[in-house]
Amino acid sequence: MITAGRGPAGGGLTGHGLTGHGLSDRTAGEVLAAYLHAQAAEFLRSLRLHRESGSDAEEAVEALLQMRRAARRIGGALHTYRALTDTGWADPLSAELTWLSTTLAREHGYADRLERLRGALRRLSGGAGDDGDGDGAVPAGGSVPGPDRGAGQDSGAGPDSGAGAGA
Repeated sequence: MITAGRGPAGGGLTGHGLTGHGLSDRTAGEVLAAYLHAQAAEFLRSLRLHRESGSDAEEAVEALLQMRRAARRIGGALHTYRALTDTGWADPLSAELTWLSTTLAREHGYADRLERLRGALRRLSGGAGDDGDGDGAVPAGGSVPGPDRGAGQDSGAGPDSGAGAGA
């Protein structure tokens, strides 16, 4: 029998409020169950916080980060301590948690990208930029520098190319 104080269960499952109070008398499976219970509660709490965040973007982002953290911890524990679990139940759950964590990471990345795009569009439209001074605005009739500036010049589809004009 592996106990929480020795062997594989003693490493990653300590430090989460599971030490002390006669823990060394518990099996690794019992310690794993307590850890998974705590992480599942954290996941559900962050899911509730996300639903209740409403229009507060900062709270929603924080709730998503907490949800992703809990999902990764549950998935990691299921993977690490696979021998202690019912693999018919744990393996599909682990795969779903991996998918969820990846999806939440993408959403976080997309939110960052959207904020950068909004800032760039505000600067282009002459509105206040990220720092509120509007210095990045392009004047009317001005040109926009960038890597795509010359795109389409070699395609023969420009206004002076004659494409579509009596061809």
